[in-house]
Amino acid sequence: MRADPDIGLLLRCNVVVRENRDGEVTALFSEPEALMALVNRKDISSLTTDVRRGLERVRDQVVIRTERAA
Repeated sequence: MRADPDIGLLLRCNVVVRENRDGEVTALFSEPEALMALVNRKDISSLTTDVRRGLERVRDQVVIRTERAA
């Protein structure tokens, strides 16, 4: 955000969490690499790995906590 304050428009973290009929939980998110490719700035696009890892940690915790509650 410090490198380009307007980049937040591309960082909409679209997330879908759903429970299937069999009780399995699925958590999906938009790929940050695809969104950041739109700006074509290497200084910002290098952050996508960190963004992806953060989203994956959240996704994994949602699934784990849902499984424990079942």
